Amino acid sequence: MKNIFGVEIPAVKVFITDDGVQYFFWCPFCQRFHYHGTAGLGHRLPHCINQNSAFLGNDGYVLEEYTKKELRKLGLPTDYYEKRKKKKSR
Repeated sequence: MKNIFGVEIPAVKVFITDDGVQYFFWCPFCQRFHYHGTAGLGHRLPHCINQNSAFLGNDGYVLEEYTKKELRKLGLPTDYYEKRKKKKSR
């Protein structure tokens, strides 16, 4: 949870597409991936289709990148984001 202007909003860890164009994560409420543009991390409004989603009642969520430690635990390279972000700027 992140405190934004006095409101507790859930944080979600995101992956980035191979082309570096979008962040995405698996939504436990909708049982599908939600995609957001890579304009930046931070607060986003939910794309949930499940009306019972906790994200709808919490004014959305905060997008966060995985830490290097978390990436290692997932079996991903620690430069996971850097490699994909460079592709975007080409």
